[in-house]
Amino acid sequence: MKQLLETVFLVLLPTFLLAQPFPMSQTAIDSLTEKLKTLPQDTNRVMALYWLARVKTSTNPTESIQLSEQGIDLAQKNNFPVGKMNCLRASAFAYGITGSPEKGIKLAYEAIELSRKYAPIDEVYLLNIMSLCYGFAGDDKESFIWAEKAYKHPLLFEVSDVALGRWASMMQLGHLYEKFNNLDSGFYFAQKSLVLSKEEHLSSLEAYSLAILSRIAFKRNQFNDAIDYNQQSTTIHKKFNNEYPIH
Repeated sequence: MKQLLETVFLVLLPTFLLAQPFPMSQTAIDSLTEKLKTLPQDTNRVMALYWLARVKTSTNPTESIQLSEQGIDLAQKNNFPVGKMNCLRASAFAYGITGSPEKGIKLAYEAIELSRKYAPIDEVYLLNIMSLCYGFAGDDKESFIWAEKAYKHPLLFEVSDVALGRWASMMQLGHLYEKFNNLDSGFYFAQKSLVLSKEEHLSSLEAYSLAILSRIAFKRNQFNDAIDYNQQSTTIHKKFNNEYPIH
């Protein structure tokens, strides 16, 4: 059994989430793409570019970067800092998953500065993206610093509509503590993220929390629990067709 589990865990290598592509039906994507052809060069076009960039993150990250960079330029011309911040956010994540995390880090820094001035609550998501980008760059220590900043953000537990930000912060800390072999802390945060995903009906995200719990159980030689967590995670992952490989 242990040999089988070792094979499973080597195949399902850790991959970061936290900035999932925005779910949108193909009909909606086609409609938005068509509208983009006639939208004027204003703030509405900026946001259309942003949402399309989010949608394209997993299926065509190169196009996602192109769309978000168009949005950044147009937002700058329209003096639309929130739009620029959003497009920087989309671009930062896309660069992270396409092997250019250093570029993603630079863009995330710029977006964080804008969020602090114009949209403070969005800083929570941007701190998590910064953590992701450092993780993609292989710097887990720096990734942890930014994940902890997100978790300790003063608005994280004061604003009701940032459940995804709370889940992302907890999940990322659980993931990193597990990587550092601090299994008690890893279990604590992974379990908290799992509970939150259930409470807030973030059903598709349960897969990622369960995957961390599975790895922790494996490291504790709790192989039956590890298999159970992994089976639950895989089932949810397939059900919701999650865009990124589970850990």
